[in-house]
Amino acid sequence: MSRPEEDSLPETPGEVEAKPKDGSGILDDKITRRQAISRMGGVAAVVVVAAVAGAGGYYYLSTQGAAQTTTQLAKSLNYLGNDIALGQQAIAEFNKETGGTAISSTSVDFFTLAQRLASSGGQGWDVGFTGRIKNIIPSGSIAPIPVANLPRWVSGTLETLIVSPETFLSPNYVKRFNALLWKDLGKELWAVPNIWNYDSVGYLPEFVQQQENGGAQITLDYHTLYDPQWKGKTALQDEGFTCFSETANYLNANNQLNVSDTVTNLTQQELASVQSYLNPILSSGQVKAFWSDFGKIVTLMSTREIYAASCWQPVVLFTRAAGTPAYYSRLKDGPFFWWNGDLLSSKIAPSSLSAAYAFFNFQMGPWWAANTAHNGYGVADSLASDIKPFMGDEFWNWFFNGTSTYEPISQITTETWKDHPEFQS
Repeated sequence: MSRPEEDSLPETPGEVEAKPKDGSGILDDKITRRQAISRMGGVAAVVVVAAVAGAGGYYYLSTQGAAQTTTQLAKSLNYLGNDIALGQQAIAEFNKETGGTAISSTSVDFFTLAQRLASSGGQGWDVGFTGRIKNIIPSGSIAPIPVANLPRWVSGTLETLIVSPETFLSPNYVKRFNALLWKDLGKELWAVPNIWNYDSVGYLPEFVQQQENGGAQITLDYHTLYDPQWKGKTALQDEGFTCFSETANYLNANNQLNVSDTVTNLTQQELASVQSYLNPILSSGQVKAFWSDFGKIVTLMSTREIYAASCWQPVVLFTRAAGTPAYYSRLKDGPFFWWNGDLLSSKIAPSSLSAAYAFFNFQMGPWWAANTAHNGYGVADSLASDIKPFMGDEFWNWFFNGTSTYEPISQITTETWKDHPEFQS
């Protein structure tokens, strides 16, 4: 998480904002990605005040974009992760692309997954997933991943925010970011980033009466969650790390706290200050719920029991899909950048290594990029030469560059991805 006066992502030059008709569907007008994602609940170009929330930590050798075909792969991989990270469609696609390698998936709650991985000693799984890598690194449970073994880790195809974080983060955050991503900077990864995005505040505009105006307008600040007028109608994530980091970021951005390092590495005194700020707010009944279950927070928002919540972008997407208008705020004090990644077990059997690297390669490939974009998330190698043709120029430029489309996005995805109905809804 970074300081507001130092770090920003520029607006997309020359972006055209469309004027949708009243009552039109989210994806049924000629619109820019910024407008559509804001209407769906997303973030496009934003001021970055907070990054690397713990961080997501937060392939095997073949040609770019191709699954392994020269070496016999293991028949199965044991995957330890989270349902949100790897669904059944992805498992089926990996099986198809590798010619029959199955994935046996074990799903653990996101907020306890890191503990499970760290305490495993690398036993019982081959590849894993995490959004909380700090305590896993020293545990001995994971092995470093040489980028030389990742055929898709190619200079010029990788997102700047992944390989050059100094372009938008202040020095303290760059140091932390690199320590959580790299064992040996530029050579060996602790995890292969497979998705990234920004967390923010999701809200119901019929109560919290703000408008994102196509994502062009910075609206709420994080204090909305603590505003007395919404007493009993807000929700926080059920994790101390998230609550304290996000609140510290707000306080730091508004000169109510002077964070010495990063808001994800608070001193005891800084923690005490945040706790002193939160105690009277929480004891007043301001916060209705602390959520960790995705379905629970979607239900709370779609039934209008919660008006505003610290949440993930898909929470807002699913709330809208349930018929309740919801927005994803461009916070005045910045959203919370994160990345999640794939891990290699330190105890993986040599016979499974090729399949593990094929999995990493798959997670940087065009199908995964489309699957990720379909959910509103980015990938590490969005500039790879095979990703744009797979998505189609119009969708790719809309999603990654914020350019207007000539046809509704729903029509574009139906035509471009006619062989992939899983991406058309």
